Amino acid sequence: MKKNSVGLLVSITITLLAAQLHADTFYTTVNQTAGNSPNWNSAIWTNTTVTVAAAPSAGNDYVFGGFATVKVLRSPYATSTQPFNGDSLRLDPNGTLRLKSTAAPTASIYTFGTGGLKLNGGYVGNGDDQRATINSPLTVMSASAIYAGQDPTTVNSAAGTHNGFRNYIFNGTLSGSGNLTLGNALMYNNSQISIPNQTAIGTTANFAFNGDGSLYSGLLTVTAGWLQAGSANAFGNANITIAGGNAINGVGGPAQFNATVDFASAGTLTISDVNNTLSLDNNLTFSDAFIDGFDLLTALGAGSWNASQINGATGQGNVFGPALLTIGSVPEPSSISLAIMGGLGLMMFCRRRRS
Repeated sequence: MKKNSVGLLVSITITLLAAQLHADTFYTTVNQTAGNSPNWNSAIWTNTTVTVAAAPSAGNDYVFGGFATVKVLRSPYATSTQPFNGDSLRLDPNGTLRLKSTAAPTASIYTFGTGGLKLNGGYVGNGDDQRATINSPLTVMSASAIYAGQDPTTVNSAAGTHNGFRNYIFNGTLSGSGNLTLGNALMYNNSQISIPNQTAIGTTANFAFNGDGSLYSGLLTVTAGWLQAGSANAFGNANITIAGGNAINGVGGPAQFNATVDFASAGTLTISDVNNTLSLDNNLTFSDAFIDGFDLLTALGAGSWNASQINGATGQGNVFGPALLTIGSVPEPSSISLAIMGGLGLMMFCRRRRS
């Protein structure tokens, strides 16, 4: 009886501790259009229980958005590492996150706790000519966007430290099934950018994804700027559409795709027209590719094709580079796992039969 009482007491204690440690969710309705204070780490967050605004803290999740009109949440206007102090930050519709830095054009590092940055209909904008490095997981819950400008339509000024060039590096995981739009980006060789700045920038992508994206399955669309896969599974099974325009500014400028490693996806690749380029720096594999309106699987058939062969099929010249584009069947990761498990099972069965 005594043992049962002790066990019950321990169980109740653990339950109470778990309840205390359970993350609360906080919200804010501020609109931080300018300045450093308040910022995302200010005492601006409340919920139905905590009615006195408090600063974000570990163990809690935070939501910004769900508004009738667009509102802005800003990072601290500071240098180097800029952590959001909660466990995660979620952007709902009309919730805009603007990343700021006094160190532009050098890199600033942004982190969003263990839960990372969650895009649920809102968008992220880069507010300065800087390299915004995000070292936290990125989850795309529903259709959302990331812009290399402060918003979808404001043109990056030539008066900036890099004449309007801004970029992101994503080093965390990418997951979710929501569609993601990337845009409002001046590419490194844009005529707005001075030759000295082009030299300083180098051949740098606007949107580089270096983490594990095997759990992402949405549609990835680039409306302006350079998208780069920095890992073999950076975008999981996403369909990738490169659909920039011919404007000089970043709002409707050209777009490009490449990978710094051999890259394979069970999704499709679309290079919409001659305003957009495909750089075959490394081997790429997709289930199918649509280049300048041509279905390569129909035009060329399944196989591995170089830039000259692809350009010959389309009659254009916007595919370049020394590597190959392979189109055809790409095994799903789950299929590969099943095949391995099946093979192991067969080996075990054969061994048992022999013994």
